[in-house]
Amino acid sequence: MIFEDFNPEIHDSYKIAILVYDVDFRIYNLFFKNKNKAVKVIEKELIAEFPKNNNYYKMKIILSDDNKILGVISYYTENKKELLNNIIGLFKNLGVIEAIKFLLIDILDSFVLADFKKGDVYISQLAINPSKRGQGLGSDVLEKCINNFRQEGFEKIILDVDFRNTKAKLLYEKIGFKEFNKKRFKILNFERGMYNMEFIL
Repeated sequence: MIFEDFNPEIHDSYKIAILVYDVDFRIYNLFFKNKNKAVKVIEKELIAEFPKNNNYYKMKIILSDDNKILGVISYYTENKKELLNNIIGLFKNLGVIEAIKFLLIDILDSFVLADFKKGDVYISQLAINPSKRGQGLGSDVLEKCINNFRQEGFEKIILDVDFRNTKAKLLYEKIGFKEFNKKRFKILNFERGMYNMEFIL
């Protein structure tokens, strides 16, 4: 298993966009109505945002030894707020309608995602290729990340699990993550909720 920084010139950005979509398909479907449209917009954003990779946000592509995409993991090592730059970038790269939809997703996420502080690592996405699920790959990826983050001197790993994703919650609990909070909100018929989970390093 190989971890590489995402680079759209090397990696298949469309396949990566599908994996990103899979992590939170319900909210993407709410705003983009179908998978194909959502994946195209996600891919566009991934490519546009690539040059902005920085020291506190990483998207790693998980590859097999023969260079096939097994999954993707994204994480933050600092809780940076660059709202103005993000808004300008979205409107510049996606156009008005898609940018507004992404901003609304960010606003909805802010109600349910865990807070984290200096010394924490926040895993924002972990997606395994559907053909490889159920084979222990997610556990292997997390174990490798735990070891790497521990060696880098971080104190805690934070992540969120949708209330409806019981399989993911069980996986994280099996590895040693503990639920420390729950957040939810409801607007009309739309309800969103997350278990905020942590792993002490």
